[in-house]
Amino acid sequence: MLLRDFILERENPWEAVFSPKRFSTADLSFLCKEGGHSVKGLTRQLLADFQKTGKPPVCPHLGCQLTWNPEEESWDCPCHGSRFDKHGNLLNGPAQTSLSPSCSLKK
Repeated sequence: MLLRDFILERENPWEAVFSPKRFSTADLSFLCKEGGHSVKGLTRQLLADFQKTGKPPVCPHLGCQLTWNPEEESWDCPCHGSRFDKHGNLLNGPAQTSLSPSCSLKK
């Protein structure tokens, strides 16, 4: 709709919302700061999983590193949502197979 209205030189009520100019320099510094906190937290979790197991377990779907979910007692894939029980058995896809028996699953 935005492209259509731009080509037809019509105003669109959503133009300001989707404009690349909608962020000020102050907004961008806030986004960088918050993004840095997110990366720090994700890195901490990945390193913790690696240190516990010696090698990080990966999802057979596309190879994303799994993280341990203590509330559900499952290995969860942050990329596409596959889940595995504590023994590596497939709970939810899109993965089609359980984890390989050679995968070390220490929590």
